[in-house]
Amino acid sequence: MNEFVEGAGDLPTVKTLREKIAAEERFSTVKADMAGKFVTVLANETTDKRGKCVFVVLFSLIEPAETEKIFLASFHFLETANC
Repeated sequence: MNEFVEGAGDLPTVKTLREKIAAEERFSTVKADMAGKFVTVLANETTDKRGKCVFVVLFSLIEPAETEKIFLASFHFLETANC
């Protein structure tokens, strides 16, 4: 399609647009929840259910709450892990 319609390959699918909008809404909600609060950042190597090595960065709000909220900030698949 790129051959016949300029920029056709650049058009996002409906699924991609929905995911992007949902992610932006979730980010705004988390950002509002974090405003003016202390945050704990956790980083760790682990393995996923298939045994692949993963480096994860998590964060949690430091506040007295009935349920602790932990958020995934980032993850990266590794070639190997030493722990």
